[in-house]
Amino acid sequence: PRFTSDANPDALSRGTDEIENFAVFGQIEYDVTDRLTASFEGRWQTEDVSLKECLFCNDATNQDFVDTTRDFLPRATLDYQATDNTLVYALYSEGVKSARFSVPQGDDGNGFGAPILADQENLQNYEIGLKNTFLDGRIIANFAAFYSDIENQQLVSVLENITLPNGQSISSAAVPVNVGESRIWGLEFEGGFDVTESFNISGNVGYANQEFTNDDPFFLQANNAFTLPPTDAIVGVGNQNGILTDDPVILDGLQQANVPRVTASISGSYDYELRNGDNLNFRIDTNYRGKFFANLGNITEVRDAWNVNLRASYQMDYGTVSFFVRNLTNNDRSTVGNLAGGTSACPFNEADAVTFGSQVGDRCLASSRSRPRTIGVELTANF
Repeated sequence: PRFTSDANPDALSRGTDEIENFAVFGQIEYDVTDRLTASFEGRWQTEDVSLKECLFCNDATNQDFVDTTRDFLPRATLDYQATDNTLVYALYSEGVKSARFSVPQGDDGNGFGAPILADQENLQNYEIGLKNTFLDGRIIANFAAFYSDIENQQLVSVLENITLPNGQSISSAAVPVNVGESRIWGLEFEGGFDVTESFNISGNVGYANQEFTNDDPFFLQANNAFTLPPTDAIVGVGNQNGILTDDPVILDGLQQANVPRVTASISGSYDYELRNGDNLNFRIDTNYRGKFFANLGNITEVRDAWNVNLRASYQMDYGTVSFFVRNLTNNDRSTVGNLAGGTSACPFNEADAVTFGSQVGDRCLASSRSRPRTIGVELTANF
């Protein structure tokens, strides 16, 4: 490997990460009436996220770094059995996402500078919903509405051509950072219908509206890596001579990249039992992905897309033979958008730097296409 040496036989570029979590969990449930039930769950935990020393990296990582958090995470639920076929519920819950250490890497594979800590992310979630069955359970129809608040949201910032205060340069670094608060609200529906004993239709549709709600500016500072925001949130702000500038970035009102607001799916399955006991199954799965922004600046949108998959299976006691078609319509729309560096995956770079302000560190939007139509046979054996 490129970074292997006598001091670093395993080609490590940083110290190892460790997470130690100790938790106690409890639950209590009480039937208020014959139809109303209240339950409460709680989890108390303490967590140590650590980055172990890296003796061959540099002086800044010549020690262990540890971040310790202690949390009580509750979940409270009310269930009301309105009828024999309808359940109404409401719940409140809290959750966390572990803190993360990162160490920017130099071109020689060694870590530069002190580790950057992205603090623990915190979630508060509220949800109400209905669960229904009809026609003796042949029809299922469930509805839910939710609202979530996120604090200390973590995002990964890709930084390029950075000159650190000690004079060392980093050509590229992916750094998780906290970017403030976010709000999400949405609706969900899922249902299923057993048309016959052999034929079933099921589907779901979801709408989720996410928006950053933090109006405090973030700054690009050459001397304080802990305040670095995601660079793709910036419009008209670049780095100058390899040193990050002090221009503010505000995410308030913007949406997360690569997250569609609308998703949906519908599936159909048909089973046919043969006289010898073997079974034939025919299945179609259709998935919809709504449009989404390709960058945090919310400048470019990726179009919505449908994807259709087919499968026909012959099922025997000792195995299954399946014929499948993935992406039946050969949909070629993008699945994800991302930023590409001007010296690698991005072939476009303005030659007239005076007019357009183009610099070595310029980046451009790139996208990944859906996999083309795929036809094949799959064999499985039971033994």
